[in-house]
Amino acid sequence: MAASSTSSASSAPPMPEHLRALAGEPELSAAWEQQVAARRAEAATITALLDYRQRTATHYAQEPLVTRSEADRAAVRDAARILGTSDRTATTVLNTTQDAKRLLPHTWGAFCEGLIDLPRVRKTVDAATTGDLPDDLLRQLDQAAAEQAQRRSLAEFHHWLTRYIASLDPEAYARACEKETQSRFVRFQHQSHGMSYLQAYIPTLEAAAIEKRLKAAARGLDQHTSSGDTATEHRQAGPGTAETGDAGQGRAETSTMESGAAG
Repeated sequence: MAASSTSSASSAPPMPEHLRALAGEPELSAAWEQQVAARRAEAATITALLDYRQRTATHYAQEPLVTRSEADRAAVRDAARILGTSDRTATTVLNTTQDAKRLLPHTWGAFCEGLIDLPRVRKTVDAATTGDLPDDLLRQLDQAAAEQAQRRSLAEFHHWLTRYIASLDPEAYARACEKETQSRFVRFQHQSHGMSYLQAYIPTLEAAAIEKRLKAAARGLDQHTSSGDTATEHRQAGPGTAETGDAGQGRAETSTMESGAAG
């Protein structure tokens, strides 16, 4: 066991530059080695599942389309059982990593070496496949993203990708943004106990305006309920008055979002 642990530690790459200051702490150094090992294990698992899916596709290559499709669905179901996920999640993982392996050798290599994790791979693939980039720019993106993904938090990496894609090919980025607006939606899911979920996919400028209004409303509500006198006035006003005020605010927010969704 000790020999295995030592072998794993010696094969781990050194900490990235932005983490080097932590390398002197033995616990943190051990944690880095374990993280690298876990990422490598995940990459090896996914690689095996991709190979299995490809072997299935090769086996049924001469069969009718319906048979090939069913065989692929069966392979994905088997992968989902190994991963412990739904078929839908397994499909996303396999399709994403297959694209990474095919289109982004630097990103795929960094993942297999344990230097980056799957969420960063997925973000890079999303950027590469939705940007409609020519091959030379795709290679630039791949190399730059593989490096930046190692030194940035996931949120920072996402913002960097957005800026980098826009700088690589501004016209392609504008086309991608225009195309993506066709996928906008607003969805309501009403639950019990008088609560609901609201999900929206809308242009960022409109989302930011809504966010600003909601935060202002929340601050006003906090100030409103923190006053004992104000709370007493609300109780005396009765539920009808309070419901009218809430409904009015709700209609205003819904109207704004529906306007964004309708575009």
